[in-house]
Amino acid sequence: MSYEYLKKETTKRCFLLCALYPEDHSIDVKHLVRYTWGLELFGKADSIEEVRIQVLEAIDYLKDSCLLLKDEDVERYVKLHDIVRDVALWIASKEESDFLIKSRLELLNESFEPCKAILLLNREHKIFPEKLVHPNVEILLLNDCDIQGTCFQGMKELKVLSLTSFSSCVISLYALTSLRKLRVLHLAFFEDLSYLGKLTTLEILSLRTPEFEGLADELVRLVNLKILDLTGCRFSSRFHPNVIRRLSKLEELYLKGSSIGEESDDILLEIKFLTRLTALSLSISSSHFIEDFEFPRLEEYNIFLRGTQDKLGCPHPEQWGKFLEEAARKISYEIQGLNSVVNLTKRSLKIEGVFPYNVVSQLLENLESLQVFDIKDEYIEGLTDQTQQIVSVSVILQNLKQVRIENCMNLEVVFQTEKVEGNEAPPLLSNLKSLRLKRLIDLSCIWELPTQHVRLESLVDLRIEDCPSLKSLFSVSLAQGLVLLEKLKIIGCGELKQIVTELEGDEEVLGMGPTMWEKPIFSATMFCLLFGFVKSQFFGLLTWEWAAFLIESKIHNYIQRERE
Repeated sequence: MSYEYLKKETTKRCFLLCALYPEDHSIDVKHLVRYTWGLELFGKADSIEEVRIQVLEAIDYLKDSCLLLKDEDVERYVKLHDIVRDVALWIASKEESDFLIKSRLELLNESFEPCKAILLLNREHKIFPEKLVHPNVEILLLNDCDIQGTCFQGMKELKVLSLTSFSSCVISLYALTSLRKLRVLHLAFFEDLSYLGKLTTLEILSLRTPEFEGLADELVRLVNLKILDLTGCRFSSRFHPNVIRRLSKLEELYLKGSSIGEESDDILLEIKFLTRLTALSLSISSSHFIEDFEFPRLEEYNIFLRGTQDKLGCPHPEQWGKFLEEAARKISYEIQGLNSVVNLTKRSLKIEGVFPYNVVSQLLENLESLQVFDIKDEYIEGLTDQTQQIVSVSVILQNLKQVRIENCMNLEVVFQTEKVEGNEAPPLLSNLKSLRLKRLIDLSCIWELPTQHVRLESLVDLRIEDCPSLKSLFSVSLAQGLVLLEKLKIIGCGELKQIVTELEGDEEVLGMGPTMWEKPIFSATMFCLLFGFVKSQFFGLLTWEWAAFLIESKIHNYIQRERE
């Protein structure tokens, strides 16, 4: 597809915006949305969500046109092929594009031609040319680049600014007070936030640093904020109460890994005042739960609810610095999408140590990702109808895309229900892409569901580790639907007798014989690791003839068996 054939101007602008990033760079769609808002690339919009919808629509069209690539590691990231990026930079350099980009320091030094976009994102330490004047620049992205405050005096059109500094040469934010059109600001590793409150035109603020002091006094003056992102930020002193509620225009709030959610007793009450909120990322301790609390109606959420600090094993004061450093590293991985599955979904919930069902029940209806750790109950509420449910189990199972459960004592069954609501409702688990189960010593069965209403047609990744009581995985009818399964990992399941087993209602399928089956079982599987079996018939209905078929189909199987 040629750039000239892109029908919408918004799609063209989104394509050129992606060219801002270096070669082979994973482009976070979230950042594209923020930059698009700040630059007003799509014109005036009433809300961040409106811009997000347009950006996602443009990205989907660009991917379908092969102008953008899907990032294989993280679903909500995209990439530009090197050649396509070069073409995009050439298009941006044309006068009619009105979007000249300079992405290398030598280009700034060699040419005084005015441009609208400057980005220096490589990891090498750089010094920004002090004498250059850039009156037309609208977006400036700098990584590990020393820049003097006087450089901003001539940037009267600057709307989007990102500064990440690893050196001791950090400018005062006073230098930014002359930027009357600044709408989006990202700061990383800035300790002194004095004068931040004077940047009253800000609508999107993102901060990344191990520790802040005095932020509350500055934030309270930024009344125009629509997005506040404090992911992973720690505060040396208690965060001033009532600050969050004063930011009444907030549409998106990101506090995951931040001490605001973990240490503030009234963070949920603060959130209750944000009537425009549509996206929330939050870590909160069980000691701060509020019974019968009602979350705002959220389009996106990433919420981590966990037990008290005592249960988590709070470190000794002398080890606190090391603990924070490790926590910051983990948060950094999550931000980059390298160590977290929740980046794949819009609505995710992580539970650790306690399951406050009454608090989270309203989030379960459209939940896409559920992670549960260290629960000692027999059932996980929301996945089974053995407990009193506020939200129908069948509705929850129809929307789930990812499930991860670890170290839950007494858990015997993961998914369980006897009834399905609505004859025309989507099949149960039809959207499930990833299922990971680990250290569930009492687990004997994964699914006790009416098989005629279950489809595992989207399941790509199945990993089961250290579940010694598990005896089988799939019925024949369930296994037949595993058309997309690529990864199958089973380790430490000593009682597992069969991967595919015959259940009631499978007789008709079995009578056809394997050569007559419409689709081979595990036909898409690319990686299979089976380890720790002590039963000789672990393939069950998957005979050794079928195992040979898998190998002949060039499926990379690494099968290790322990024999008695």
